[in-house]
Amino acid sequence: MKKSDIPQFGMLQGLNVVFAGSSVAGPFAATLMGEMGASVVWIENARANDVGRLGIGSLHEAERRNLRTIALDTPSEGGREVFRRLIAEADIFIENAKSGQYDKWGLTDEWLWEVNPRLIIAHVSGYGATGHPDYMGRGSYDPVSQAFNGLMFANTREGQKPTPAHIMPSDYLSAYLCCSACLAAYINLLKTGVPESIDVAQYEAVVRCGSAETLPQFNQEIYDHVKFNPQNNPRKSAAWDAYKCSDDEWVFVLGSGGGAIRQMCELFGLEYGGDVIPKGTPAMYYDGPYASEGGKLLEEGVRAYCAAHTAKEVDEEFNRRGIPASRIQQWKDMPENPQFQARESLTTWHSNIKDCDLVGPNAIPKVKNNPGRIWRGAPTVGMDNDDILEELGFTPEQIQQYYDAGVVVAK
Repeated sequence: MKKSDIPQFGMLQGLNVVFAGSSVAGPFAATLMGEMGASVVWIENARANDVGRLGIGSLHEAERRNLRTIALDTPSEGGREVFRRLIAEADIFIENAKSGQYDKWGLTDEWLWEVNPRLIIAHVSGYGATGHPDYMGRGSYDPVSQAFNGLMFANTREGQKPTPAHIMPSDYLSAYLCCSACLAAYINLLKTGVPESIDVAQYEAVVRCGSAETLPQFNQEIYDHVKFNPQNNPRKSAAWDAYKCSDDEWVFVLGSGGGAIRQMCELFGLEYGGDVIPKGTPAMYYDGPYASEGGKLLEEGVRAYCAAHTAKEVDEEFNRRGIPASRIQQWKDMPENPQFQARESLTTWHSNIKDCDLVGPNAIPKVKNNPGRIWRGAPTVGMDNDDILEELGFTPEQIQQYYDAGVVVAK
């Protein structure tokens, strides 16, 4: 596909993004931009398949949409020239190799800015591009990052084998951080003319998002030496947990806030506004140092109510009263969920690999005036080699020579 054939839509139409990498953290950041209308070229490693293509290939299908691709041996002599021409036309370049890899190839930030003085550069790696020498050059995937950033500890109960959380939170948080930082840098470039190099460390993205839990651990003396308890409800807040219902299904309730507590008291037949459950109290605890009689009564009330009603009944009654709660959905239930349908949270696109239509997440967030869209499924290896090389000024003879030399490949 040629660049001129890309649909024009979204808030980022006209933005040119190039990314090189595999797995999730870097590629997903570029894919998000593509779903908001940016023109995105993916440089896939010609020497090795993207890890997202392995197994059933669902990672590749889900996180490589709205891209054109070239399978390129970047450090080769010919690959370096192709890379140079791609960078010359880019607004943003994202890579997620091991830290320092591009420097070893001689493709430093300074080299990139010589080619394109207005380029926004983003390096995404497990441990960052700077720091202690023991960590420079280490490889990292999401579960390895979870082990380092504390998330695996936070999700493992005492006596259990440490297990990573699913859906790769370290990768996706890093990607969202990378995307927002690149666009912030681009806005600053438009105002000041100054380019930027962004260094995203996978572990830092997660540590930043866990600040409410980590702050007491980093400041033990200030927070009375509170010990973190890795379980669903470490603070022992009343009405703050998953509860089993009469039909053996589960709901999660988070009855926080004065209005929610007042409604629970009414529902459970408890006195509200007295000494036991004071008016306007935002939260109560049933165990631990902040436990109270009111907290115990609320916790007993929600457990008893859930045990006597189906998950559907609890979900509907609690939400009717303004008590935040949700049935615990399985992914297979979501296409039939009325909220998913009303917002068109899922969409359909054609798979270039399986030659069929797939159902999956739509472009997000919802935008009123310049919405995103999914216009293309994940590409096959080297699917756009010829069109991209022709656009960069290479002749048919040069393109064939690159194929013969393994500078580009297609499968």
